[in-house]
Amino acid sequence: NQYFPCLARLTYAFSLGMLSFSNSGRSGWTLHGVTIRAAQSIGLQRDGKNFKLSQLECEQRRRTWGHIQSADTRVAEDHGLSVPENDYGDTELPLNIDDQCLSETNTAPAVSQNRWTETTFSLIVIEINRGRPALHRSLVGADDPE
Repeated sequence: NQYFPCLARLTYAFSLGMLSFSNSGRSGWTLHGVTIRAAQSIGLQRDGKNFKLSQLECEQRRRTWGHIQSADTRVAEDHGLSVPENDYGDTELPLNIDDQCLSETNTAPAVSQNRWTETTFSLIVIEINRGRPALHRSLVGADDPE
């Protein structure tokens, strides 16, 4: 149906949110909230392996969810708001692999590489942003993970 979110529409909505990243208003916060809720409505916070999806689909979902969560943390920080620390569902981090290692026809599972790949920088950003809430709490001396 044209009204239900899909991965392509979520990517577009995420792009709109990124355009308003530096906006001093609340539009970025609002757009990211809509993007997250749409992503959750299609179960993006749940890892694709739970649904027996192909490795390519799982990886696309992981990358999209990782970027959405990472951007949400940044937008929250820009507005002086907090993001819950363990609000990532059960979606695993994307694999550290080059895009050409993934295809619908691969039967052997792809394995994360122990080298710089096309996804390494994105993984670094996702990991840093996942650690931001704990870092913020330690800097302000708060014990409560709000």
